[in-house]
Amino acid sequence: MGAAEIYDAVVTRLGMLSYAVTDDDGAAIRYAIDRAEERLKDSINQPEVPYGLRFVWADMAAGLLLSDKKTAGTLTGAAFEFSAPVESVKAGDTTTSFAVSTAQTPEARFDRMISGMINPPAEQLARYRRVCW
Repeated sequence: MGAAEIYDAVVTRLGMLSYAVTDDDGAAIRYAIDRAEERLKDSINQPEVPYGLRFVWADMAAGLLLSDKKTAGTLTGAAFEFSAPVESVKAGDTTTSFAVSTAQTPEARFDRMISGMINPPAEQLARYRRVCW
């Protein structure tokens, strides 16, 4: 699988997640692709990433990029607004509270999605795993 093909797949995946790729993201995307490639090759003990794992590779690279940007505080845009929801509203003598679990916040859902992208299920990798002696 060519470098251009995986790069395009990562850009497409990021677009699906409402991340607008800019010209400044090129180096970060290539770095995330390289990191994901090494993690996959280490996980399956293969010298190259098999074609059947191309979507796993793209997801992993996109997840690594988004995780790095979130950690650095540079993940911006309306789709990535993680401010805490209001828990209580008071109007006059009436107070309304909303039961919001911390597990259901937009940030918690985003973190779970990114974790799933970076750490694919073992059964996706098992078919390609080679035993090391």
